[in-house]
Formats: sequence, structure tokens, C-alpha cells
Amino acid sequence: MQEDKRFPPWSVRPSINELAEEAGIDADMLIDYLGQGLSNNEIANKFGVSEKIIKNLSEHFYRYGLGSVQGGD
Repeated sequence: MQEDKRFPPWSVRPSINELAEEAGIDADMLIDYLGQGLSNNEIANKFGVSEKIIKNLSEHFYRYGLGSVQGGD
């Protein structure tokens, strides 16, 4: 008997929107600034947060995109 490998998709990590909200910044503006090619330091200054926060958020965005969903039929 063959195992049924269908299952619903689920998110395996928080979306960039959730992470940005947790950091107190606007995710849409973050993505816009990244698209403009601003440095992590420039973006951090615009939001009034540490460069480390922006570095982590930008790395997450470039690695996983807006959200990361796995699974499915």
C-alpha cells in the first residue's frame, strides 16, 4: 500500500511582515529601501533601529522572500 503524501501547506518560519512588525518597522518601506539599494546602515538610520536588525531582516528577505510556505499536494 502506498503512503498518501498529500498534505496542506504551512508556513515554516515567520514572514518578513511579521518580523518587521515585531521590530517596529514598516515592511513595505523596508522592501522599498532594499529595492533602492540602500545600505543596511542607511535603512537603519531611516527607521531609527540598529543596523543588526536591518541586516537580519534583509538577509531573511533575500533568503526566503515575503514568506516561506512548504508542503502541499
